[in-house]
Amino acid sequence: MLFVTNRVPDQGLISAVGRPVSFADGEADATNSLFYCESVPSDHGSSFVEKMSDNFLKQLKTSNRKNILLYLHGFNNTPDSAIGKGHLLQRLLDSKDPNAVEVVAVVWPCIEGKENKLKAYWSDEDAADMSGIVFARVLSRFIEWQQESAQRDTPCLKRVNLLAHSMGNRVAMNTLHYWATNFGNGGVPFIFQNAFLIAADIPSNSLEENQPGEYISKACRNVSVYYAGDDKRMEQSVFANRFRGVTTSRLGDNGPDRPERVAGNVYRIDCNVFNSDFDRDGGHGYFLTDQRDTDAKAALVGGEIKGRTSPIIDHILGSIGSGRVEAKPDRTFAL
Repeated sequence: MLFVTNRVPDQGLISAVGRPVSFADGEADATNSLFYCESVPSDHGSSFVEKMSDNFLKQLKTSNRKNILLYLHGFNNTPDSAIGKGHLLQRLLDSKDPNAVEVVAVVWPCIEGKENKLKAYWSDEDAADMSGIVFARVLSRFIEWQQESAQRDTPCLKRVNLLAHSMGNRVAMNTLHYWATNFGNGGVPFIFQNAFLIAADIPSNSLEENQPGEYISKACRNVSVYYAGDDKRMEQSVFANRFRGVTTSRLGDNGPDRPERVAGNVYRIDCNVFNSDFDRDGGHGYFLTDQRDTDAKAALVGGEIKGRTSPIIDHILGSIGSGRVEAKPDRTFAL
């Protein structure tokens, strides 16, 4: 699985094609450098190798899979955990259709807060804000690549989709907002077929006009917001953000605060029926399997996946395959 990161490798900042890289769990320093890498599972654990952007993009273009899905993980993840969940997502999608979707993980530097969880949460928010600025350059690199003569002669026709979980939505929002305000003269390219915003840890009014998240709907054909009213992490997020002067509810709690004020391509997907069955600790990590942490570790080393697959997997595959979101005329749906 390919991944791009602004985490600092243990081997330093000087890139080289084929360089083995590793990332320390306790080190979560963000850098303004980007590292385009590949994770290869094996019985002895996944090995990470640097590809550089040209090889990275060429491999994406020549993949047998028809679509690309950028995966932005949530807060409180080690590098192995974030990349393992990317592998698990790939395995789940492949189990339905092995040629449908190529997962690319976007790994940003958050920390695994075991003791002072509130301080760790704030640290992850800051890292998400800083990472958005850096990942805007990934978008610029992709646009630049599309304009190269070789791509104009034989263009890459794969459709690009985005899946962001939890605080990964903050990274996605900041990436597009920064690109629009600093590179795009107030606009963003129409680059994504679908954006899947799952348990989004951003304010519930973020997708409204004149809010930072408005560029998500402008960059996509469809925006699917998956939410659950009993997601305990959303309650904790509201509490934590009050110390930073933010008092709004979260998008992953009940979807957009005022649906009439968001764009007509935004869909609200209710996951209340099953979210707690798939994450008994908090009802938050409900988009992979009901044993996501164990299965993510197994996926990282090519092991057996034992958990039940979330209903979200079929729903997003349907959206990617058809270009349409399964929903009622009022753009709502209950999974």
